[in-house]
Amino acid sequence: MELEYIVFGTTYGFSSVSVTDEERRFIEQFYCDQHGTKTFVHKRYNNKVYYTHAIYPDKQTSFCDSKGRGGAFLGITIGFNNSYCQNFEKMDQIFNNIYKSFLDKGFIEETNGKRQFMISDFASHEAEIDNIVINAIKSQNLTNADFVPFQIKNIGEIKGSLPCHPSDMPTFGKAFMNMPYNLVVSEQNLTQQQLRNQRANVK
Repeated sequence: MELEYIVFGTTYGFSSVSVTDEERRFIEQFYCDQHGTKTFVHKRYNNKVYYTHAIYPDKQTSFCDSKGRGGAFLGITIGFNNSYCQNFEKMDQIFNNIYKSFLDKGFIEETNGKRQFMISDFASHEAEIDNIVINAIKSQNLTNADFVPFQIKNIGEIKGSLPCHPSDMPTFGKAFMNMPYNLVVSEQNLTQQQLRNQRANVK
């Protein structure tokens, strides 16, 4: 299992762990006006699959940078080469464990419906972040059985993004990954059953 990761967000302006120019261009797309918590699954060239867990402000919880300015966000990308993880629950738990460790380390504080970065950048904490990410991945005991080979012939095959609900990923994840779309997984999205009900009501 070959993997890579990137941690980024608006600690005090946009910052990240060390990245290449190409990786920076990829993560900058998440620096936008969004709400809630979402996991994006991007099918990349060279047969890579990137899972990006992004936490934005929502109606219940604001998110501030280290100077107290609102509108901050946190992004965590984990990428796999030549395969994707068919066990979305494990991926989701990895992201949750990373975030919990950021709270435990004091990188982020949560109080009374407010999140705030307590660090001004990620580059100064790369060694700690590396340990956090690796331990979070190890805790889920990912095995070869969790992965499916992935190959994309032409990145131009991707036609956009498909919204998915987390509860549908165990059943429909493989089908979604075979479609020419990236995925946006969020509790805000309708389930497949809700979509079927909507179509039935239209008839």
